[in-house]
Amino acid sequence: MAITTATVALGDYALELFPAMRLASNWSNHAFEIRASGDLSFHERFPKEDDRAYLVEALSRLDITRRSNIQASYAHEEAQESRSAINATSFGTRPDIVVDRVRLAGNQQFNRLTVQVRGNVIDTRYGNDIFNGQVESNADRDYTLYEEAVRPQWEFNPNLFLFSDISFNRRDYPTAAFTDNLNRTSEGERYRLGLSFGTTGEFLRGSFSLGYGKQTYGAASLLPINALLFDADLTWRLTAVTSIQFTAATDVAETTTNDTGGVLERQYAIEARHNFSSRLIGSLGASYYNRDFVGGDLTEQQSTEAAGIEYYLSRAYVLFARYQHTNFYTTAVDGNYSAEEAQLGIRIRH
Repeated sequence: MAITTATVALGDYALELFPAMRLASNWSNHAFEIRASGDLSFHERFPKEDDRAYLVEALSRLDITRRSNIQASYAHEEAQESRSAINATSFGTRPDIVVDRVRLAGNQQFNRLTVQVRGNVIDTRYGNDIFNGQVESNADRDYTLYEEAVRPQWEFNPNLFLFSDISFNRRDYPTAAFTDNLNRTSEGERYRLGLSFGTTGEFLRGSFSLGYGKQTYGAASLLPINALLFDADLTWRLTAVTSIQFTAATDVAETTTNDTGGVLERQYAIEARHNFSSRLIGSLGASYYNRDFVGGDLTEQQSTEAAGIEYYLSRAYVLFARYQHTNFYTTAVDGNYSAEEAQLGIRIRH
């Protein structure tokens, strides 16, 4: 990987390991599942860029009747902040991020109508930064998200559904931001209407939606964020061996940037996959995101192009190679950079 800042390019090599396991029940009624995964990297020149991340998750489903069930999940995740994250810095250490998620949902089917009512609590905590031996606290970035939502869905046929998704959230910050002494506690609402094509269609699968979102901050000097929402996760099978996947997402992200309440973030990605044979699969893709720091003069954009190939030695062993080029643009002084990343590895599944 080579990263360019101004006119200085730095490169490094790393060993990356992504262990994962899944234990799932095979009961005729109800369900229980445990998942665990890790992200470990070992850089040769810059060990401060090493990842020591893991995720542990438990999921369950209680079947009340043939048409109703309750789902619950809990997840604990620890990771290191990406250098491309909204409030990330290019210097010093990367802070640890600890996230705990609790989710509860009830599903009820009424003939062709299915209604889901769900609630989420997500608690996010940031570790300290260290710059030249000096400790800098990130306690002002800690927050807890509370969300309630309802999602009615109408089935026209097994491959076509009309749905809406209405949600309300509150993001609680116990500490005012160190940058401007303003508290980022906010309340938001999201309204989406979309179509789903199910997961079994011969040519088209996935869903897309359009909507409106708003996030309002308790501090009067922080501007509210209003946005049109566009979300998608669609897969189009052109032929039996070629498919194209398109994804899009819009939401309001968190920041403690001076005088900015939040960041309106839009992401788009497209990837084509082709089976050259029963063992050889190639992929080609591109992605783009835009970040608007509402209330400030800072904007960020990132474009990425990638190509990959996979060779199946067997169902249990897969060789893969991937190349990725990234360009990052920002209105911040000397913040632009480009990066090249090449990966070569093997996936083992048992």
